[in-house]
Formats: sequence, C-alpha cells, structure tokens
Amino acid sequence: MANACEERPINLPRSLILLEPPQEFSQRALLDWPQLVGLRELDLGTDKLPPLHWLAHPFPAELEVIPDNIPPDVITIIHQSLSFDLYRKSALPSQDGGSDAHQNGSLISNSQCRQRKGSISQLSRLSSLNNSEGSRSPSKRSVDSGSIRRPLVWIGSKKSNPTRALRDRLRERNTFKECSSCFDEIMDKNLISLNCQHKYCLKCFMQLINTAMATEKLFPPKCCLEEIPQRLILDNLDHNGRDAFRLKAQEYSISEPHRVYCPEITCAKWIPPNKLKKGKNPSQKSCPYCRTEICTLCRSLAHANLNDCPQDYGLEATLEEAEYHGWRRCYSCHSMVELTAGCRHITCNCGSEFCYTCAARWHTCDCTEDDHRRRQTEIEARRLQRDRQIQKEAAEIAEALAQIERMEREEAMERERRGEEQRRKEEEELRDKEMKRMMHIAATLRGLRTALSSINKYQQTLLNKRHEKTAHSLHSRTTAGTSVVEQQRDKLLEGLRTNQKQRMDQLIVSQKAEFDSMIARHEEEEDDTLLTVSRHLKRKTNRESREKAILDKLEASQESERRGLEQSHRQAILTQEQNNNLELKALEAGLARDYTSTRETELDTSKLTQMVLIDRSWFTAAVEKRWMMLDEYRFRLIDTGADIEELAAVEVVPDSVELPADSEFGNANAEVISTPVQTAPLLVSVTSSEPEPLLEPELGPQRRHVVPAAPSMLGKQLTPTAVVSALPKQKKKRVFSRLI
Repeated sequence: MANACEERPINLPRSLILLEPPQEFSQRALLDWPQLVGLRELDLGTDKLPPLHWLAHPFPAELEVIPDNIPPDVITIIHQSLSFDLYRKSALPSQDGGSDAHQNGSLISNSQCRQRKGSISQLSRLSSLNNSEGSRSPSKRSVDSGSIRRPLVWIGSKKSNPTRALRDRLRERNTFKECSSCFDEIMDKNLISLNCQHKYCLKCFMQLINTAMATEKLFPPKCCLEEIPQRLILDNLDHNGRDAFRLKAQEYSISEPHRVYCPEITCAKWIPPNKLKKGKNPSQKSCPYCRTEICTLCRSLAHANLNDCPQDYGLEATLEEAEYHGWRRCYSCHSMVELTAGCRHITCNCGSEFCYTCAARWHTCDCTEDDHRRRQTEIEARRLQRDRQIQKEAAEIAEALAQIERMEREEAMERERRGEEQRRKEEEELRDKEMKRMMHIAATLRGLRTALSSINKYQQTLLNKRHEKTAHSLHSRTTAGTSVVEQQRDKLLEGLRTNQKQRMDQLIVSQKAEFDSMIARHEEEEDDTLLTVSRHLKRKTNRESREKAILDKLEASQESERRGLEQSHRQAILTQEQNNNLELKALEAGLARDYTSTRETELDTSKLTQMVLIDRSWFTAAVEKRWMMLDEYRFRLIDTGADIEELAAVEVVPDSVELPADSEFGNANAEVISTPVQTAPLLVSVTSSEPEPLLEPELGPQRRHVVPAAPSMLGKQLTPTAVVSALPKQKKKRVFSRLI
C-alpha cells in the first residue's frame, strides 16, 4: 500500500510546461539579409574575423529605435541588450583564469618558500646533531649550558645548605591560608587538602561529612564532583564517627526497596540484613535494637491474630491457583507443597507433617487412600471444566478481537479513502492553479515574443534600408566614375573567355568524335572476330570455351584502349584549363598597370563591406541577447512559483545596467545616424523624409534612445589590420536557450 503522506507530482500538459509554441522559433528568425548592389562578394560570415570584432565599434543607431505601444518589459530588454558589458563578459574567463593562475603561482611559490625554509631548519637540526658528536657550535653550547646550570645550582645549594630547605618547608607549613568553606585564615598544617586543590578546616570538613551522611543524594561526600577518599574521611573522624560512617555507607549501598527500617517510632533504625532475627512466623522478623516484631512483606509492625499480610496482594491469586491444581499449604511455614508422586503423608521442609488430602496434622484425620483418589478425580474434573471455560473465553475474546480488528480495518480504509479523496481534491486544485499560472505566463510571454519579434524585424528593415541606400549611392558613384581602362579590361577579359570557351568546346567535340570512332571500330572488330571464330571452330568439341576465351581477350584489349583514350582526353582538357588560367593571369598582370585609378573606389567598397559586416554582427548579437534575456525572464517566472498577482514583482533583468539619464527618444522623422567611422566619406547620414512603414500595423511612431558611448577604438582607422590588432583572439561563446 502506498504511503498516504507521499507527495505526488502534478502532471501538467507538455505544452504548458515548455511554454514554447511552435511559432516561437519562427518569430526568432530574422529576415534574410539582402544582397547589396556593388557588394556581390560580401561575406556575411565572421569566421575569418576575430571573435567579438564588432564590439570595438558602436552599435547601429537602428537598435535604439523603438515604436510606441511597446510593453515596458520589452523596452527594458532592448535597453539592457545595448550594454557593452554584457558582451565583454565573454572575454572575462580568460582574464580570470590568468589571475587565478597568478594566484596559484603565488601560492605555489609561498609553499615552495615554506618548504625551502623547512629544509633549511632540518639541515640546521642535522648539523647540530652532527656537531654534538664532535665540537658544539657556540650558540648550541650557550643554550645547553644555560639549561643545565639551573638544576645544578639547585642541587649544589641543597647539598651545601641543608638547614635552608628545612626552614623553607617549615615556613610554608606555618603560613596561613583560607578555608574554602568558611573563608577563615587558618594555618596550612591544620587544613585538610583534597585532590581538587581545595582546603577545608576540620569544622567545615566535619559539617560536609555529616551533611552527606544525613542526605542520601549527597553521599558519598564530594568536592568539585570528585569523591573524597574514604581513607581521608576516616582519618579525620573519631571512633564513633568512623563506625557511623561505615554503617551509613553500608546502608546506602543497598537499594531502598530492599532496606529494612524498624517501624517503631522511638527506634526507626536501619537494620542490617545480617542482624535481622527470626520472629514467631516465617514472614516476621525481630528488630535487634528494640525487639519489635516486623512484617517482612510490608516492612511495618507485625499483624496481630493474622497469619498472612493484608498487603500481600498476590496471595489470593496464589491460593486460587493452588486450589485449581490441588496444592496444599503447610500449616506451620505456610509454604505451598505439590504432591507429584507417593502417598498422602507429606513432610514439609520445616519438619511439619500433614495430610495432603485434608491438610490437617498427620494422625489427626480419618482420610483414606480412596478419599485421596476421589479428591484427585475431582481436581482433574475441575481442571478440565476450567480449561473448557478458558477456551470458551479465549474464543469469545478472539472473536471480539477479530471484530474489533475488522472494524479498525474498515475505519482505516475509510480514513484512507477520505484522505485519498482529499489529496486528489488538493492536487486538482493545485493543478488548476498551476495551469492557470502557466497559461498566464504563456499568454504574457506570447505577447512579449510578438512585440520583440516585431521590433527586431522593424529595426532590421531600417538597417537594411540604410545599407541599401548607402550601397546604391556608392554604386552610382562607381558607375559614373568607371574609366575607359576598366571598360577595355572588361572587353578584353570577355573576349579572352569567349576564345577560351570556343577552344574548349572544339576540344571536347573532337574528343567525342574520336571516342565514337573507336566505339564503332570496336563493334566491327567484334563482329568480324565472331564470324571468323564461328567458322574456324565449327564442329570442335570445346567450341564454346574457346570462343569465350577469344572474346574475353578481345574485350580486354578494347577496354585497355578505351581507358587509354579517356586518360589522354582528360589530360588534354586539364592542359587546356591550365593554359586558360595562364592566359587570364597574364592578361590581368598586363592590365594591372592601368588599374590604379579604380583603387579608391575599391577602398570605399571595402570600408562599406566592413561597416555592413559590423552592423549586421552587432544586430545579430543584440537580437540573440534579447531572446536570451526573454528566456531567462520566462524561467524566472516559472521557477519563482509565485501566484499570478505576484508575477509582476519578478524583475525582467535581475542585474540591470544603469543607463544614462538622458535616455529619451526622438521623433519618428529623427535622423538615422550611420556607424561613425573616420576616413570613410561614403558613410553619410541618411535622413528619412517620410515615416518608415512598420511591419506590424499596431506599432505607433518610432522613438530613438540614446545609449552609452562607444569604446575608444572608434577614433581609429577602420581596417582589418586595426580590428585584428585591437581585439584579443578569443573563441566566441554560443549561448543556447534553456528548455524545461
């Protein structure tokens, strides 16, 4: 049976536990990054760049544009995602590891120093031991001489002046010290010293002993919970006191229920067991001091005109049991006697003789053996009747116990059923409450995800528009400034590629014709060989095997020829491709001298490419950080276990970063500032003449938020070399969202 108090888990639907709707993953996905005009070879991956290369530059201004009617929790997440410290934490483990290594190094150095010091001390100790065999060092000699001089001086003084030591001992004994009880100043020789270093005068010591003798709880006498030696006590008592102390020690050594005190008020002394005298009856004793008769059962005065003690509560039951078994009681010592074998003449241990049939004195009754047998028969019948009565009562008791047990079992089952029903009801209430809480959290997070996804896509749209506009401007400038050399270069390259393609096509056509000719020739050879062999081997016994061998040799030679032709064709194609590459490189080398005029345009394109990569990396990292913050907020809502009314108190970001006080947002037509980079004239500011269209119709006008300034790297030239040299080479940590 399961334990009634065992807690059972609340089973909730998996959708409520995960709180991850299927469309949530589609909401996290960003829009496809468009291919910009003039940047056809734009590498959107960052594998070739150092980790966190984008962190040395300011984030795009589009990341701080937030429309109206956005939940405050989403605004908080967006604000915190623009903090540089959140992304710099990925570089902290290596720094911390370095510091730990430095600390470990210092600890190791210290332990090494301590070990080195220990070794020096051991060496010095060994050297001192070695020196002890021969000549000691001066420092060791001085120490040894100082330590030996004091006992030698004391021994010398004792031998030279014996009366001085005796005088000192007498002075110590004649000094006055304080009693630990009465605090009187008494000579030390008159005080009694105990093992606990306390000293008592004789009067206080006797009072301590008498108090312990009068009170059993304080016996034996103690000081500081330490027993005072009995020898010390007896040495300070007189003859009567020693006898009284020994008698009291003997009295207290016997447990109180087994002690016998004289019940006479005028006596009331304790009677040692060896001094009790026999009384008139075996159950009575006599006091050795006042001759008072004492009942040994109740320890009071002997009962007059009674042979049994009224307080012997087990006597009646014993007599009933004796009557049941037919036992007899001695008239003298009142002992129970059982006849197991023999005649009815009984002799008790006390010497009394009586008849076992009637319990009278022997030779005072007229009982016979027939009476004895008749009594034995009656006793046996009475025993059988009693046994039947006992069995009947036992059966009734067993039935009553079984009924009680059945009723208790039914009551227990009823209590268990009610308890199980109550637990089921409580579990259902808890499950309903938890389901409502989880549904509330799911609805809240659904709205936050929708709002965050809309803002991310809206900001990505703004970023793409700025990049496209800048790329169009650069492309127009590049197209307008295309020189005749560039056009001539394109014309020559196009002509060279056309010529190379024609030659390659002619080579492939000729090879195909040669291969077809070889196949046709092989088929003719097979036909001729088959006709010749069939005529030559006509009516031969092994015709089929010989025909097969000849045809196999022919096929092997044809296969070898076909493989050789294919190998030569592949080699010819490879040679032609190598020649084409050499011709293309030679043409490009010849045109490189006339290509200096287009270098500036390529430099601007490279800078624009770097800017796009940095902006997109910033945007991707910020979006991932936002989703990670939202997931952590979701886990905090679930893990707190708070009620629906208390969920509002849960912080969106527990360790929030303080933002500047001027974090206000501008108008919808505010200028969208591009990433500021020096020596990059193409990255101009783009001003929106009309409101940008929103992805979601419910979003209101935009707002622009001012975030902390960028690092000091912003003032440098934006080149790949500068980016690589400015940042440490670290692996980028991937952040995965937790799943319940």
